[in-house]
Amino acid sequence: MLAPRAVPMIAFAALVLAPSLACTAGTSSTNCSLNTCNSGAVVKIYANISAAEMAKSTVTACLNDGCVNGAPASVPSTPGSRLSITLQGALTVQGFISSPDPVKGYLIEADFELSETSPADGDVYKLAVISNGEAVPGQLNQAATYVKSTPNGGECPPVCENVDIEPP
Repeated sequence: MLAPRAVPMIAFAALVLAPSLACTAGTSSTNCSLNTCNSGAVVKIYANISAAEMAKSTVTACLNDGCVNGAPASVPSTPGSRLSITLQGALTVQGFISSPDPVKGYLIEADFELSETSPADGDVYKLAVISNGEAVPGQLNQAATYVKSTPNGGECPPVCENVDIEPP
């Protein structure tokens, strides 16, 4: 027979441990973990232009027909520097500019947050630097093939889709 004090402790332990053991996915009886992931795309290009031109340029990042635009507030001058570019529009995209490679120029990066969209293979990403009304050589216009990840196993949510599009 259990001591009177042990019964409440066992009941308490069952309440505390039960939610952390597993969750059930949909109508399946599969036990799922609670790991999360985010869908997204990272798109990069090089813009081989002078610092003065880069400071007056606009960065345009698009997913299919939706685009965001912004200009660098400043241009990185020290090796290894990476600065944010504020990109505004209907998409959630973070922009970055890195100090220039002596041969390839400034590395421009657009990080697309896709949690509010439905990524699909064939989505078209565009990234360009516009200087004096024209796209700088190196602009990108590429269809995506996403890599799916299921951090809790194939039968459990979430399913995230990601793509990295690097410059040649």
